[in-house]
Amino acid sequence: MRKNPSDRTEPWTEICDTSFRRLLELSAPELVPGIDWTRRVHFLDPKLETFNPPEMGRLHFRHLAKVFWKASRKPILIHTELVSEVEPLVETRIFLDWGSLYLNHGLDVFSLVLLADQDPGYRPWRYFWEFAGCSLDFRFRTCKFLDFETEFLEASTNPISKIVLAQRLARQTAGDPWARLEGKLRWLDRILAQGFPEHEKQTLLRALDWMNPLPSSLAMEFQRRVPLHHTHTLDHARPHTLRGERP
Repeated sequence: MRKNPSDRTEPWTEICDTSFRRLLELSAPELVPGIDWTRRVHFLDPKLETFNPPEMGRLHFRHLAKVFWKASRKPILIHTELVSEVEPLVETRIFLDWGSLYLNHGLDVFSLVLLADQDPGYRPWRYFWEFAGCSLDFRFRTCKFLDFETEFLEASTNPISKIVLAQRLARQTAGDPWARLEGKLRWLDRILAQGFPEHEKQTLLRALDWMNPLPSSLAMEFQRRVPLHHTHTLDHARPHTLRGERP
């Protein structure tokens, strides 16, 4: 049965909360030096803060963080959205969200769109409006996951790169559970071998499993083929890891 694309967005909430700086290091590295990382990052509930009318299309993933900007010593909002399919009105929706956040908080807002679709030509970056001498030009930052080479993602010790790989594996093995099984074992070895801190390792294992569920029989095969010295790590990554198909 085909799974809804939104099924693959839940791990993004956890990884963005636990590894927010690493997300920016991969997707918007120029922003990182300007943030005061000695100050606490506050994660807000984006469902309560933004505007998403039904005609704008289905929301894939949204994340909202308040950080302090070094130059001004004032808080700013970083508004992140994941778009996993081509969305014709995404520029309008991002602008409306930006405006809603700015009006609600009175803070500068940095909008970052993570493009996880498979169309190389789909690169929204600007909302432009003009009428009778009035005009508006709103531009937002984007990161196209398709631009990252697989070799770079495999070698990277940034946990976000492994989430991108897990999502890529889900697309590549859709309808081929045996290929997914082999892919999960391959990515598992790399995750466990690259020295991630324990909290990031557990998050990555949950994301790998959530994005790439297996039928019950192959989930058992996966568990059988995991080296014995890794089973303790996998047990701690539950509730998702090794469960097989989600209900």
